[in-house]
Amino acid sequence: MTDSDLARTGWDVVVVGAGPAGCVLARRLADDGRRAVLVEAGPGRPQPVATLGLDTIAAAEEPRRTWAGLEVRDAPDGPVRPYRQGRGLGGGSTVNGLLLTRGDRIDYDRWRDEHGCAAWGAADVAPWLDRAASAFPGRTVPAGPVAGALAAAAAAGGHAVGGASTDQDRLGVLEARLAIDGQRRRSAFDAYIGKGAAAGRRAGRVDDGGPTVRPDTTVARVLTAGGRARGVALASGHRLMAPLVVVCGGAIATPALLARSGLRARPVGLVLRDHPSFALTLALRDRGDHAPVEHRVVSRLLRWSSGPDGSGDLQAFAVDRVDRAGDGRPLAVLLVGLMAPTSTGSVTVADRSEGPALAAAGADVVTGALTTESDRVRLRSAVRHVAGLLTSGPFDGLVEETFVDDRGTPIDRLLHADDGHFDRWLATHPGPYAHPASSCPMGPESAPGSVVGAEPGNMGRLIGYEGIVVADASVLPDLVRGGLQLPVVAVAERIAADLIDTGP
Repeated sequence: MTDSDLARTGWDVVVVGAGPAGCVLARRLADDGRRAVLVEAGPGRPQPVATLGLDTIAAAEEPRRTWAGLEVRDAPDGPVRPYRQGRGLGGGSTVNGLLLTRGDRIDYDRWRDEHGCAAWGAADVAPWLDRAASAFPGRTVPAGPVAGALAAAAAAGGHAVGGASTDQDRLGVLEARLAIDGQRRRSAFDAYIGKGAAAGRRAGRVDDGGPTVRPDTTVARVLTAGGRARGVALASGHRLMAPLVVVCGGAIATPALLARSGLRARPVGLVLRDHPSFALTLALRDRGDHAPVEHRVVSRLLRWSSGPDGSGDLQAFAVDRVDRAGDGRPLAVLLVGLMAPTSTGSVTVADRSEGPALAAAGADVVTGALTTESDRVRLRSAVRHVAGLLTSGPFDGLVEETFVDDRGTPIDRLLHADDGHFDRWLATHPGPYAHPASSCPMGPESAPGSVVGAEPGNMGRLIGYEGIVVADASVLPDLVRGGLQLPVVAVAERIAADLIDTGP
């Protein structure tokens, strides 16, 4: 099927972006009998070896599966830093850390009570989270030496033990449930579209009657007339015409595309939320027992609360990397994250921008990380708590030194600093989490900050337009306490069901 063939074909729906949300929408709408085409700017199959296995470090470092040159600022006047976002069939699910979490009930009840999304409380979302989880039956892997020591130290320090990362509201040491199938990563494309689809650029309809899949296809803008969707214009100059366009580019690409298309009836990109984190590098004593660690993957998760309300706003996990430092010592990484931040940023895009790549699209991304005192205090306390665990018995003879950057700065230099210096260090040495959300939040049409509808019959629909739907992490009214894969799939499933129930 050629570009000109696609341009002449009449479609019922164009789904933009083959990440977790796009894969869900394309599958469900195709199953409903719609002529659906799923377009993705990134590459198709075959997948690089790094994105097939369980090595999460190798997957995250695969260059063709992330947006090249994408950078963000944590403050409007701050320095830029690289920012990883998945690209290609499966999107972020091909390069993320595999860890499956659902978010806690308090998160969804806040969507309902604080953001006006009356139909999105915990009880409303629960069946959709179950449906999402059925697509990714979480598997576990044995704990490596550092993950095992962290679990033992946390237990000795009074944290509860038992349960899984997919358990809502559960605190303590949890088994990590991963999006894997045997010894392979299970991406959203694998789960919803199928391994046999999109073997190359001109791949057509999936054998089981699913959507047409079109990788290496960049959408320049959404086409409208009279406030109604008409299709999309491609960077190649061709057009795909359809009365329904579903945008699933993610919390950075989606507002960029909407703004580039002139769809600014609502404040797209006005808010951006992300989980701030901090990485500790552990130089291990080379005792000869580190090599057996089979995968650089999360095996145990520690969740706890910064306050008396019992909410799991803090988490930590180890990755037994078994890399080698310049002096030959094996290294591991311990990540500490703040999962209920109050800080916000933004995504702004110049109207004149026509570039197909995010980095060239004129997008100015500010994460806003750690701009509130509450966030600084809580992340600082979390790092201090984990540092204390590292000095306990389970780590005796295992960790030789702990560093707070990639230049060998010892942790004591940070722990002995005053709070102001500590906070500045955390802000200028951000960890590798990249969980952007909420840049096109759903909510009541009467609320000035709402970009898409939240009520049944209007879920995900771009306010002020007909036939344009957004269904990815950008529509989350706020972050959840954990990773975004299962929550985003659940939201996409529900928006798909609402579209099918109400049309077009």
